[in-house]
Amino acid sequence: MCVALWPNHRAEEFLNARKNGEYRNEFLYLNNEKYVGFLSLSIRTDYVEGTFSNPVGYVERIYVLPQYRKKGISKEFINFAKEWALKNKCSELASDCDINNLDSLEFHKKLGFK
Repeated sequence: MCVALWPNHRAEEFLNARKNGEYRNEFLYLNNEKYVGFLSLSIRTDYVEGTFSNPVGYVERIYVLPQYRKKGISKEFINFAKEWALKNKCSELASDCDINNLDSLEFHKKLGFK
């Protein structure tokens, strides 16, 4: 799924990054015994644009297979992320997107990001 999200990379790059500890808070969405999405979270202590607290829970990556989109999976992921952030002593959850990526911008707005 990482390669589907970033087609200019090879699966080995993601596997090596995971092995090296770069991806620590990764979550998969299981639907009828098939993994159909993933969520990657972090806790940021650096300044995160648009936030007012520190630390901040941060959505690093979120992806759902195309045929499973618009079924509420991303909303479930974000609700999970909010709970995860609170459990990790974060009062805010943030994410970002390229301002020119209108699909991503609309996606973030629909999920409540400002």
